Amino acid sequence: MRAGRAGAHSIQYNASMTGRGPIAIVTSEGGMKCAYSGGALTALTRLYPDFVPDVYVSSSGSVANMLYFLAGQANLLERAWTRFLASRQVIRYFPFPKFDLDYLVNVLFREIMPLDEERLNAAKTRWFVPVTDSDLGSTSFVSNESWLDPYEIMRAAKAIPFFSSGGIWLGSHRYVDGGIGTDCESLVDRAILAGAKRIILISNVSRSWGALAWPMRMYARTRSHAMRELMRKDAESIERAIEPHGVELIHLTPSYPLPVGLITRNKRRVAEAFHMGYDDFMAKRPEIERLLKP
Repeated sequence: MRAGRAGAHSIQYNASMTGRGPIAIVTSEGGMKCAYSGGALTALTRLYPDFVPDVYVSSSGSVANMLYFLAGQANLLERAWTRFLASRQVIRYFPFPKFDLDYLVNVLFREIMPLDEERLNAAKTRWFVPVTDSDLGSTSFVSNESWLDPYEIMRAAKAIPFFSSGGIWLGSHRYVDGGIGTDCESLVDRAILAGAKRIILISNVSRSWGALAWPMRMYARTRSHAMRELMRKDAESIERAIEPHGVELIHLTPSYPLPVGLITRNKRRVAEAFHMGYDDFMAKRPEIERLLKP
């Protein structure tokens, strides 16, 4: 089933009305691989248009998916991933690789698809985003409780180190993509710390830098010792099975290897990843319904 064919399910759920504990959504990092979580969130919205999670933890390329979802604009995700993001304006290969954060945030997000900030600020969901201090090499979480500009949070969360020089200023510190300092287990732990008892985890499986491995290693040599160590650990890490004690968890992962990497610009492949996320979510519908029921 493709994303355009689904209608809303007749049963609607709201996390605040359930009795089995708070519900969280967790979406992992991955650059253009995050088209997968965009497809999954589109399916979630079309099945349960009134569902509001109590907690949302998102990293890197999935942060925009989260913010548009919480602003009630998940209908824009398919358009963003299949039309705008896989473009020469965002990703360039020659004469050297470039991920244009300024175009992405200032033009695509602010002008072409502006966030409904009023609705986002009114959302009852507590959300968290990891960012990494580019000078100290330490990763921490920012949230809607910090009252930072959501566009700048997206900019920092998507700042792949090699492409972002010294980092993006948030307050008095410079930050880069927090995905290099966190894995899915860390994101789930943050959701549990925020009180979640039921979690839908949407991940992209692979943490490999792929074609960016050499540039990322060269970039690491210019940073502090702490930052180099963090990037080394990220490159060598392997996702483990996540089975948190005392928490119900559904782990949604790609049904076959995603056809995209961190900076894939091929529209067909990105659209395939988006629709895979949509279809995989629909395939887990019975399990998800059981998780969401009061």
